Parts: sequence; C-alpha cells; structure tokens
Amino acid sequence: MLVIREVLQQCGLESDLRVAANGQEALRYLQNLENAPSPGPVLVLLDLNVPRIPGIDLLRRLRSGPCRNMPVIIVTSSLSPEDRLAAESLGAAAYFQKPNDLEAYMELGQVIKRIVRELLKP
Repeated sequence: MLVIREVLQQCGLESDLRVAANGQEALRYLQNLENAPSPGPVLVLLDLNVPRIPGIDLLRRLRSGPCRNMPVIIVTSSLSPEDRLAAESLGAAAYFQKPNDLEAYMELGQVIKRIVRELLKP
C-alpha cells in the first residue's frame, strides 16, 4: 500500500485514500456509502488477492449493489488470462499488473488520471 500512496503523491493525485484490510471490510465500507452524508470515493483500486473475499467475488458483489457504476481498477500480481477476462466481464475500468519497481508503478498513476478524466467529462 505504501507504493500506491507514493504513486498517487508523485502523480499529483493526493487524496483521502481509504484502505481496507480485507474484502469483507471493503464490502462493508462500500455498501455503507449509500447511507453516508458525504460523497464516497471516486474510484476503487482492488487487488484480486485480498483476504476473506476474493477480489473477483468482491467486484461481482459491487456490480450488483449500490456501487455498480463506480469505476474499479484492478491492481494485481495475477498473470492469469482468466482473471483479466473475469475483471473485464464485470466491468473493471482497467487492469493493472503490479510491476517490480517504482518507476513502472508510476504507470498506475497515469491509468488513474485517465479514469478520473473520463469521469469528469460532461
């Protein structure tokens, strides 16, 4: 998570980053947004290898609930074509494979900027 914070900071995307320890915590937080007085997150960064609820299952649940239209960027170490296909079929906005170095991780910042720009288009 420290690497993602660094990427966001270096790309000028400093924001209120919420981190869930596992899939259940993430699902609970996102489901509670419906009743929250303030606006929720602009997008979700989702690792497919989260504990308690696998990432694909979590994405499936988000797509059938109040977060069905929220952009989700998959950030994963998975090389599986099946994972990529499942994420795309569930409407993931992007699929980012975790690289081994910070410089390559900076591409995630560009992916996030592109998704946010698309959200802000009239």
